[in-house]
This record gives sequence, C-alpha cells and structure tokens, in this order.
Amino acid sequence: MVVSSLVAFAVAGVALLWPGWLLASKGVEPGGPVSVWVREVGALILAFGVITFQARKSTDAVAMRAVLVGGAVLHLSLLPIELVAYWQGVITKASGVAPNSVLHVTLGLASLHFARSK
Repeated sequence: MVVSSLVAFAVAGVALLWPGWLLASKGVEPGGPVSVWVREVGALILAFGVITFQARKSTDAVAMRAVLVGGAVLHLSLLPIELVAYWQGVITKASGVAPNSVLHVTLGLASLHFARSK
C-alpha cells in the first residue's frame, strides 16, 4: 500500500502542477478544459493516495479490504479508458499509454490479490 500511495502522490503531483506536460507526453494538445480535467483527476488520485497511505497499518480487515477493492476498481477502470483513447486517436503517443497501462494492471491485480488475503 505504501508503493501504491507513493505512485499516487507522484502522478497526482504531475497532474496538478504540470498538466500541460502530462498531456503533451501523451500526444494530447494541452490547454483549456482538458488541463482543468487533468488537474481534477490529479486531485482525485491524490485523495486516493492519502486514503491508501492512511489505511496501510489498519488492523480492521473490512476497512482494509474496502480500500484494496477500491484501488483495484480504480486501476482496472482507468486501464481501458486510455487504451480506447489511444485506439481512437485521442491520445497519439503509445509512450504516453504503455507505462500507465502496465502500472494499472500491476496495481489493480496486486490490490485484488491482497484484498482476497484479508
């Protein structure tokens, strides 16, 4: 959960502070509404990172499972969004999709794995 929260903090920081750079790295024209949207997503990712970090030492199995299942839902629902955007030409750089896709699969499946063990 520490790794997941640290990744969330890093991604959220980039989305909040440098949305134009993040968008350009995906081949998306930065500016206007799309930059606002990226910052909003950054705020949500930051919030989930805080929840994950705060829950890391919880001894409450039900609460821990809820956080882990929530993480899995987050990652596995974000995964197809960028892939579809790439296939549709909205995101034009594979290098902007591939790292996120690997990250979403890894963290999503890890969250499911640990949720099953709680």
